[in-house]
Amino acid sequence: MRLATLFAALALAAPAAATEYWAVANTLSTHSQTECYACQDGKTNGFNWGGGIEARFSHQLSAQVGGYRNTYSHGTAYAIGIWQPITDGTASAGFFVGAATGYKSDPECHRNLCPVGGFLLTFADDRYGFNVMIVPAVSKNTTNVFGLQLKVRIH
Repeated sequence: MRLATLFAALALAAPAAATEYWAVANTLSTHSQTECYACQDGKTNGFNWGGGIEARFSHQLSAQVGGYRNTYSHGTAYAIGIWQPITDGTASAGFFVGAATGYKSDPECHRNLCPVGGFLLTFADDRYGFNVMIVPAVSKNTTNVFGLQLKVRIH
């Protein structure tokens, strides 16, 4: 939660005129492996409902904080920093890195805080958009994840 507080403070400290704020809805995900030893019904959860806020400081830099129902159907809080150096009008591509909670059975996590990172594709106009997140498997205990976030500009 300290990391989420830090990202929120960074978002609020940015100059208001240069920062865009977006409401983000976490929706669907698909996993490269659907069988899951730690999941409630033995299969990965493909509906990761949740929400968050994205603060875009520039065309290349942004941050996101929020929460969702994860693969194991546990509550997850997350905070990520985003760098998207490839930008072309309404499309951007780049990377994200941060931390998430709610993955207690993963040995990569320390005290319920797990590192996260991957690729992020964004398609957005002045009001609406969506993010496609690609999270590669980092160990035998994880799986590749493709996630979809819908978003609406709020400021």
